[in-house]
Amino acid sequence: MENLAKKTLLLLIRNKTIKTDFQEAIAETLKSYPQIQVYEATHPDYPEFETMPAKDSISIVMAFGAYVSIDTIMKACKNLQWCHAFSTGCDKITGSQLFRESSITLTVTRGASAVGLSEFVIGSMISFSRKFREWEELQKQSTWGTFASTDISRKKIAIAGYGKIGSKIGRICRDSFDMTVVGVKNRVEDSAYTDHPEVTKFYRLTDLGEACDGADFVVSVLPGGRETENVFNADVFKRFKKSAIFISIGRGSNVVEEDLIEALKQGTIGGAALDVFKTEPLPNTSPFYTDEEIKNKVLITCHAACVSEALREEVFKIFKTNLELYLAGKPLENVVDRELGY
Repeated sequence: MENLAKKTLLLLIRNKTIKTDFQEAIAETLKSYPQIQVYEATHPDYPEFETMPAKDSISIVMAFGAYVSIDTIMKACKNLQWCHAFSTGCDKITGSQLFRESSITLTVTRGASAVGLSEFVIGSMISFSRKFREWEELQKQSTWGTFASTDISRKKIAIAGYGKIGSKIGRICRDSFDMTVVGVKNRVEDSAYTDHPEVTKFYRLTDLGEACDGADFVVSVLPGGRETENVFNADVFKRFKKSAIFISIGRGSNVVEEDLIEALKQGTIGGAALDVFKTEPLPNTSPFYTDEEIKNKVLITCHAACVSEALREEVFKIFKTNLELYLAGKPLENVVDRELGY
């Protein structure tokens, strides 16, 4: 038997509900490192722990952040040093008291979704402005007609959550469409304006309503966590222009869904492109699906707006970079603040 003492032991958590070759490709990539011994366990039941040898020698665990029971893993593998999530969101991990009290370093694939989500935001803005849904309905009816479309150029966009994804959206909007960009950050330092010259003004999260004043488009790219929970609520929606489009690609926990539904029904806002929800999958009884007053005002993309060729490429690039840093004993990138949750 090969001497495991000379190898770094890594645990890969597979999610049996994901039906793609993505997990297999990750496993094959990990197994290509001669200095690593890969073990696997299956979410959500983890039956492999019953017979897994050398559990206490495993120092790395890699998993999809939304599909992991970190408590189960930590109780089985007592000497973990590093946990990596193949996702930006890590609420299921940072929400664990057991994890927060540990010394385990958590990293995520921050920014991997930037290409897919920025293109989704641009596409959503154009779809609503250029009446794509209405044109499609005419086509289905074999009817010739006309609609008064609007531009996205020279409009105002407010982006809540101005990190790698938010800043990419902001740059595209300013450089390609001459839009006025305002950003919302939890903390605003003077360097923010130097780092992001495309932004006209930054607001703190506590001033979210003011940031949304006069915006034609409002994008939420906020992470999950106590500070960002339910920040998009009735008081904020009342600050929107009646024609404004709300685009939610951060976390479902950011939005009071009942308030959003009411804002759509009352015409307080013009429409919404929604990728994330408090309960996922979204129940088929949800008013977002069933309410006739708002169905045509909503675009739903089932928490998959980021999925593209670029996502896969970036996920692999980020976890391989960090793996090589870890094996070389160097500081890791994209480390999560366990208290902030991002």
